[in-house]
Amino acid sequence: MCGIVCLVNGRGEDVERALRILRHRGPDGRGFAAVRDGEVEFLEEAPEEGDVLLGHVRLWVRGEEGAVQPITGEDRAVAVNGEVYNYRRFAEDAPSDSWAVFELVRSERGAAAALRLLRGEYAFVAALGDGTVLAARDPIGVRPLYFSVRGEGLALASERKALWALGWRDVRRLPPGSLLTYREGSLRVRNVVDVPRPRPGSHDHGDLRRALERSVRERVRETERVGIVLSGGVDSSTVARLAAEHVEVRCYAAGFEGSDDVECAERLCEAMGWEFHRVDLEESFEELIVRTVLAIESYNPMKVEVGIPILACAGAMSGDGIRVMLSGQGADELLGGYHRHLRHYGRWERFARELWRDVASIHAVNLERDDQAGMHHSVELRVPFLDLDVVRVGLGIHPRENVSGPEDRLRKRALRRVARDLGLPDFVVERRKRATQYGSLTSKMLDRFVRGLGLKRAVAKRLGYRSHKELFLRVVGRHLGFPWEAPGVREIERECSRLGVSCELEDFLEERVRPLSIPRASG
Repeated sequence: MCGIVCLVNGRGEDVERALRILRHRGPDGRGFAAVRDGEVEFLEEAPEEGDVLLGHVRLWVRGEEGAVQPITGEDRAVAVNGEVYNYRRFAEDAPSDSWAVFELVRSERGAAAALRLLRGEYAFVAALGDGTVLAARDPIGVRPLYFSVRGEGLALASERKALWALGWRDVRRLPPGSLLTYREGSLRVRNVVDVPRPRPGSHDHGDLRRALERSVRERVRETERVGIVLSGGVDSSTVARLAAEHVEVRCYAAGFEGSDDVECAERLCEAMGWEFHRVDLEESFEELIVRTVLAIESYNPMKVEVGIPILACAGAMSGDGIRVMLSGQGADELLGGYHRHLRHYGRWERFARELWRDVASIHAVNLERDDQAGMHHSVELRVPFLDLDVVRVGLGIHPRENVSGPEDRLRKRALRRVARDLGLPDFVVERRKRATQYGSLTSKMLDRFVRGLGLKRAVAKRLGYRSHKELFLRVVGRHLGFPWEAPGVREIERECSRLGVSCELEDFLEERVRPLSIPRASG
């Protein structure tokens, strides 16, 4: 896992500044490349200028510890973030999996071929000697990549905050499976690879088990131990069970006193003999709120409430020396795990279409949040359920194999059969889904904390916001340096005063938020 920054017609000092903001994504090394007058050059320090400037920070997980990026040579430079699992097919003796991308991406045509051929969770940016820039994300969108265009300039980065800090405002996500080409001031983004669309009924739960076994095995290869974000639900528990066949697993669950997720996860670890770590959110909750907004770059209350336990678990893993974490993300979208899926019971084509749409949009809904929450503590997220082969098999299971009726409270029946076959206990196999923000109690506690600052629902309504939580999170982000619309503290205090409510927001911002704020662009 790594961080990437690329500027066309930019300044070296800006690349340097953006990489400092992304340092958490790559604490183990950094490098630069510049395209100048048709020449491509690797540099250990940021160049002053160049037609194209490319910067990279590296988190070492596997491969040669001293390998550096951007990989430079043969009239191009390539920076990669993520993991390529079939890399030896393209670069057998390479010092790292990133070389597979370098070998394939020699042109726009080669970059499109890379999207079709590479298996893994990755994003890459390539700068060619003629000044062309190519960029892409894996077809599911596990790894984030954002871009912005302004005049004759282009900027790309692994996180939006790196571009916001440089004054870029119209920052967009690069769609998964798409290829961005920027040449002579002209931008083109085209789709290359779609989420698979198998025929429902072409696969069964046996195929699902085999695909999951392969996926987990690939994601733990060349590692000695991994952390599992464990909720005690069937998704993460199945991942933990399969990973434990190959490496040492350490399971982490975060929540408040009385959290269902923590209690069930601990019970499962006792039954299976896995090492368990309880992560208490009580003492550090205020800091976790701010760090989560900073990490995931969202004021959506649900995203923040789900992101808090992930970020807290990643912090505990990092403290234990773990750099890879696995999660059960994607199983609900793939196998009909949400209650809303039941509205299509019996209308199987609609059911299957909704599952496909859920998988196709999971990058924006969940994956960018989870990746950035983990990488805030330099821990790489891997998601076995979103391997392309698992997606193809999962979407190929007929929906009626996953739901037993229009009121099915369990759903994901194919996965539950796999879990039972693997020997997971009945209290996990038959556990009903409970959203992370409720199972960890972060939703309840965020509500209580925000109201305790004086930001009641009535205050948010008077100021034109949908919820008091969103109002609060927008203000936090604004004071972190994000370009979000939000009222000033004095305006909020006036509304609180009109309602006879004491507002404690300013002290919180001063003590908790401003020390973590990103530097604003100077010009």
